[in-house]
Amino acid sequence: MTEWFSGLKEEAEVLKVLFNEVKIEESNTVAFIHCEVVFAAYTKESGEKLRQIANRFTFGLKKIGESWVIAHQHSSLPIDMNTGKGMFHLR
Repeated sequence: MTEWFSGLKEEAEVLKVLFNEVKIEESNTVAFIHCEVVFAAYTKESGEKLRQIANRFTFGLKKIGESWVIAHQHSSLPIDMNTGKGMFHLR
């Protein structure tokens, strides 16, 4: 995954990040956010989409004073049950 992001600068690509299916549950002191995050790389010249990764994220937040801070973060990727490998190129 590190190579995927570090290659953006070397290849003169633009990264676009989309947040889909955002669900927020909150109280006065804690909150949970669930969403799909799509990281997509495009060429600067033509705007052609080159590659993307879609992940599910969950953030657990707690309120300290007047600020919300992330107390827990989890990221997951769909797995191909036949190969056991992550499915990086969905959509």
